[in-house]
Amino acid sequence: MDFVFSDLKLPAPDRALLLDEMKRIPARFWKSDSNLGGQKATLFSYKGSGLCSYEESKAKIFCQPGDLRWTEGMEIGATQKYLEETFFSWMSHLGRVHVLRTPPGQCMPIHYDCRRGNHLSPQPKMRVILSGTSKDLFFLDTNSTGHRMHCFDAPGGFVIDGSWPHGIVNSSTEDRYTLAIGSPWSGQDNLSEYLGEKKIFKSQLSFPEYSEIFLDKYMSMTYRELDLYLRVPPFFKAMLFSQVARAKFRQFRGQVFR
Repeated sequence: MDFVFSDLKLPAPDRALLLDEMKRIPARFWKSDSNLGGQKATLFSYKGSGLCSYEESKAKIFCQPGDLRWTEGMEIGATQKYLEETFFSWMSHLGRVHVLRTPPGQCMPIHYDCRRGNHLSPQPKMRVILSGTSKDLFFLDTNSTGHRMHCFDAPGGFVIDGSWPHGIVNSSTEDRYTLAIGSPWSGQDNLSEYLGEKKIFKSQLSFPEYSEIFLDKYMSMTYRELDLYLRVPPFFKAMLFSQVARAKFRQFRGQVFR
């Protein structure tokens, strides 16, 4: 991938219909995530758990295609139909699906979405905006005003390279809902057939050379914790990754890199 953003030549969804389904997802499925600047609910995941556990975080890297299932307890038939017909029908390898909810004026902090060591390889992620605009998405660029290059409008969805630092500011007066497909997605062999003409190329962007400080500052919290999770011996996993320990870890990281 020589680009960080491209629109997709795919049918736009019935946004009002899918948005209504997202708003009716029961509260128990929504999880606050400071890394996202809002909340997320898992629609399609490891064994349909609907959870974002650390065992599932491991599974999203190593799981087999048949391990991914729709979450039970959600009435999202139209969303399932749209994703299965528009995306799953050509994807050579399925990825998890979340819906992200970002409140008005809220920021998704600048971050990159991959484990340390994978930041120089393509990390494609597909997105469909149900409420809001993809123009609120930006990439870190030291040559642009405010060091941010904003994206184009993409009604049929878009793909980004999650290895390049990026973020979002919800400029609207309503909650922003985004379907997130892949985390990241590893089946990029079929992707070229569906790319549109609106692109931002890596050659257009610039930021300081990668360094350990840079990588540590902008690694997303999910991958920061996953990176640590995969490094520690099994004996310590339950203790280190209890709910209390993770909350304290997030609080500590937030204080250091606010």
